Amino acid sequence: MVTEIVGTIAGLASSAVVFSANLNRMPTKKIFQSAMILCFSLKVSLTLAATNPGIYFYLTPESSFPSGQAHRGDLEKYSLKEHQRMQFLGQRAGIKFWISPDEITRDIDVAFRVMDVRSKTIYWILEIDHGVAKTYNEATGLQEKIDVESLTPLADDLGVAIPYLQIPIRQEASWKSETLYRAQNSERLRILRVEGDWVLVSPLLAPEKKGWAELSGLITRFDFATHVLPIGQKWTEVQHRRGGEILTVSGSVVPLKNIRALITEAEKGLALRNLKTLNIPARAPIDLIKPKSKEWIESNFPGHGRVFWKREADEWQDPEEIKPMILSTEGILKRSITSVGFHPKEAQFGLASAEGIFMTRDGFIWEQLPFFERKDYPVAVSEEGHLFVGPYCSTDQGISFFPYLKWESISKLDQEWSSLRHHPILRLIHIEPLKKQEVRIVLNNGLRTWRMKGSPRYGAAQVWSFE
Repeated sequence: MVTEIVGTIAGLASSAVVFSANLNRMPTKKIFQSAMILCFSLKVSLTLAATNPGIYFYLTPESSFPSGQAHRGDLEKYSLKEHQRMQFLGQRAGIKFWISPDEITRDIDVAFRVMDVRSKTIYWILEIDHGVAKTYNEATGLQEKIDVESLTPLADDLGVAIPYLQIPIRQEASWKSETLYRAQNSERLRILRVEGDWVLVSPLLAPEKKGWAELSGLITRFDFATHVLPIGQKWTEVQHRRGGEILTVSGSVVPLKNIRALITEAEKGLALRNLKTLNIPARAPIDLIKPKSKEWIESNFPGHGRVFWKREADEWQDPEEIKPMILSTEGILKRSITSVGFHPKEAQFGLASAEGIFMTRDGFIWEQLPFFERKDYPVAVSEEGHLFVGPYCSTDQGISFFPYLKWESISKLDQEWSSLRHHPILRLIHIEPLKKQEVRIVLNNGLRTWRMKGSPRYGAAQVWSFE
């Protein structure tokens, strides 16, 4: 290890000599940019040369305590697949806490007809699993898997009903009627008709199994409504649902069967069951402040069997908003730096990935971009001033980011990637903005490297080509 560090320093010292010899021939902007890159290169090289600390692994992603510790390389050697776990920062009665998606229901969970906000395509949601919706495309008749966060419910969609307890589905709209079957907790039931406090439903995946259920045991889109449009009337602000009717802010009562459209609240969640550890009863409302996704890697580690570990070093933070840090260049250099990128013409405008993503406009003061918290990604800045941070891009200088790279679109490109089948951990390791608003990316899975080109000009790049 000492030899590697000495070799690294020697190589960079040679680069410094060459840099100094060419200093007088460089434009002022290039001098500044080259000096910054040289400093960052030295920092990155020494960081990578240092011994990597051990990584904790867990029996399951839900385990409260680690089962052991191992080197990253050993865990990656025996890796099997990736898992995405999302949690929400919730709040109730002034208390903040992290909550899992399988413990709550959101408006998108009880939606049926939805629209992709980018492509404007209309879909039916058939089922949702770990943030991915299995959908039916109305235009093509094909089934597709789509990230739930890119979908929004349509106003004229009355949605589906989800039982928060196991409930009987009866032959008639009466509790005395024969029970046809029992709907399971979280099962998606299509709403066919509403009569009083009863609703005619059928499972989305078994539409022939029609029957009646009491609304008191269901969570519906009406529970998330902020405004409803009754037949022949104007939009009305909602107070809450009561059985088979909506109570409005003005004091009027609207039967659910008379509602033709509704607007729902995306930042609201309802407890899907009794959450005893949080003292929250079933169907209680929860304010959702923000989501957070964590990537877990599953490895078949010798001596331990199947274990889970996090590629990112940061742990779940206390449920408070992370305050962006503002650092000097000296402060940035004291952190672990993994990637830097500067504007090709404005040398003072750049990004650094240093236990979080930082942006500078003058080359001296670096402000953390809170969207990425403490995560590290490869970074780059295009000639148009677009910021590339891992699979995300910003066209407004860091105010907002959208995903220009979707892993599912990459994995479908070449079904013959034999190495991917045996080693499915695909990582983005380099980004290079090109002319004409195109971008080149370099992917690696531990065995092979791929160079690809695409255009994120209109949002997520749909067409990628190999180079």
